[in-house]
Amino acid sequence: MRLKTTSLAAAAAATLLALSAPATLASESYTFDPTHTWVSFTVNHAGWADAHGSFRNVSGEMTFDQEDFANSSVSVVIDAASIDTLFERRNEHLRSPDFLNAEEFPDITFESTSVEVTGENSGVMSGEVEFLGRTAPMSLEVTWNGERPTPWDETQIVSGFTATGQLDLAELGLDRAIQFGIGPMVDIRVDIEAVKD
Repeated sequence: MRLKTTSLAAAAAATLLALSAPATLASESYTFDPTHTWVSFTVNHAGWADAHGSFRNVSGEMTFDQEDFANSSVSVVIDAASIDTLFERRNEHLRSPDFLNAEEFPDITFESTSVEVTGENSGVMSGEVEFLGRTAPMSLEVTWNGERPTPWDETQIVSGFTATGQLDLAELGLDRAIQFGIGPMVDIRVDIEAVKD
C-alpha cells in the first residue's frame, strides 16, 4: 500500500510539472530595437500650447508572455542627454541642472512591477521611474500591436507595443520646470519594436 501511494504521488507530481512547464516556457525574452523605439512627451507650456519632445537614445529588455500578459515585465533605460525638442538651445537648457541635470544623472529608468490584463491585447503596466536620483510610481496603458517576422529575415521575430501614461513633474523633483510654467503633468507615449532573443 505504501508503494502504491508513493507511485501515485510521483505520478501526480510529474503531471503537475508537465502542466506547469508550458506556462514557464511561454514567457520569452526580447530586446528593444533602438532604431525603432520612440519615447515622446507632451507638456503644457504656460497655457499657450502643448510643447513636444522626445528622447533619441532608448534601450530596454523585456519578457513577454503572449498567453498571459501578467507574466510579462520590462526594464527601460533612457539617455537623459538625448532629449530633443527641435531647438538645440532649449535642449541644452533642459540638460542643465535647471531641469534634467543630465551630467549628474545620465539615465532615466523604468522598471515594471506588475501587469494587469485589461483586454485581449491590452493591459496596465505599473512600475517605478528613477529620475534625478528619486523614484516615482508610474502606470502605462499598453497595447500589444502584434508579432511577426521581418520581411528581410524570417528568423528575426519582432513584437510591437504602444504605451501611454502620465508623470507629475512635482513628484520627479522638477519644481524649476513648474516655475517656468511647464506642466505640471507630462503625457508620455512609448512605441516599441522588440526583437525576440
